[in-house]
Amino acid sequence: MDRRTFNGTVVALTADALLPKTPTLPERVGPAHLRYLQACVQKLWARDWTVGGAWLLRQATMLFQQAKDLIDEGEYPSSLAPDLLKVGANLGVCGSFIAFDAGDMATARRLAQDARLLADGTDDGGLRAHVYATMALQSTSLARLSGRRGPAREALRFLDCAEDAARYEMSPRLGALINMRRATAAALLHDENTARGAVLTAYRELDRGPSSCDRPWFEFVTQAEVRGHEARAAADAGDHKRAVILYEQTLEDPTLLPRNRTFYEARLASVRLEQGDRSGALETARSALTALEGPVSGSVRTLDTLQPLSATGDEDFNRRLAAVAHAMRRKYPA
Repeated sequence: MDRRTFNGTVVALTADALLPKTPTLPERVGPAHLRYLQACVQKLWARDWTVGGAWLLRQATMLFQQAKDLIDEGEYPSSLAPDLLKVGANLGVCGSFIAFDAGDMATARRLAQDARLLADGTDDGGLRAHVYATMALQSTSLARLSGRRGPAREALRFLDCAEDAARYEMSPRLGALINMRRATAAALLHDENTARGAVLTAYRELDRGPSSCDRPWFEFVTQAEVRGHEARAAADAGDHKRAVILYEQTLEDPTLLPRNRTFYEARLASVRLEQGDRSGALETARSALTALEGPVSGSVRTLDTLQPLSATGDEDFNRRLAAVAHAMRRKYPA
């Protein structure tokens, strides 16, 4: 793939087109290829926050494979190797989260493991911490779905690794990210003291204010996002009344990004249903469903969260829910 082809692919990505299936390796990898991959990383993160994972997963996996092919098989000066490893690992962790939001846990974990191997070859502690925090999120989700304690404990071990990797990092948002994910993992183990302490630490990290050390892909880590994790921890601990209040406060925050706003609406609907508030649950669920019918059309994770609402028997809601599920299935059969 020569420079012209790489530049054309950046334009294609910006226009949301798909990448060529079998790109050819360039004779020699240079700074232009690195800049291309760096541009793709930032574009993917921004698109993921807007539309959700299912629409982006094919792009993300193909881009990551391109990066790995360049790193493994390409010819490049040794001075370029550290930055290639970093951008490859970043594409891997981005793709891993996209797969997670698309409901493909096997691909999510595979990409995270590949990203960890690349990140371990760098001196970038913040990057390694991000990989471990992403793996922790997936383990926490598995613990919640399976009802088993082991994955939650695994999540806490991953977060210990993340804290160790980030011990010399000054990014408040990275510190908040690690701690808000620690809170939800600890809540599943009924460790309320750890969960409460982690939430408070996350808020304190953000109170330090914006920092030049915060990387663009941590932009979603805000007070609202920490509050959303606090609400999830409360719900997992069985305190649904407090969870509803916290989710409502989360949704009042204008800084919440579109995909996450829709997910938290679905979570609020789910908790209201568990409380027995059928009408309130449906009202909130319809708002989330409208977003899935429109701009936030690729978040399988949000769709899955809305599925229990079908038990309310509301015919219009069930018809719309089935239509969204059918559209996602056509776009992303897995």
